[in-house]
Amino acid sequence: MKSQKAQKVVNVIARYFMKRNGHVVYAVRSSNGVDTYCTTIINGKATGCTCPATKPCYHMIQLEAKEAARKDLVAAESELVAEAKKTAYLNCYDDMAAAKVASIEAVREQTREEHEQEDRAYRMAQIEQAMASRKVDGLGYRHEWYPRTSL
Repeated sequence: MKSQKAQKVVNVIARYFMKRNGHVVYAVRSSNGVDTYCTTIINGKATGCTCPATKPCYHMIQLEAKEAARKDLVAAESELVAEAKKTAYLNCYDDMAAAKVASIEAVREQTREEHEQEDRAYRMAQIEQAMASRKVDGLGYRHEWYPRTSL
């Protein structure tokens, strides 16, 4: 009958992430509670530990699992953040739709027909104003000269 060993648990002091190359170094407390060891993780795999035990030691095995769980958590979290940003963008767009349509209409160029129609209305208003101020009929005759014309 084999004697069962007590399962050792890694006591993490600090986690260092190297931005330059993406490597992770954990500072861990030894099982005796006095010594400190460093465990290096590169691309999710534990590559080294400064403890005197044979490799792979329990530090490397547990920290590799811990880093994989952390990576999964970060991926899920970033996916949630991306989804929240997407819905916020879509909701923002819908709320601003009326304002955008109004601003586009304000700077929209007129079509040729709209321009000609506006120009005709402006010219007719000028002619009517000139006729009223000079007291002339539609043919340009003054009523003082030709009393039988109607105004």
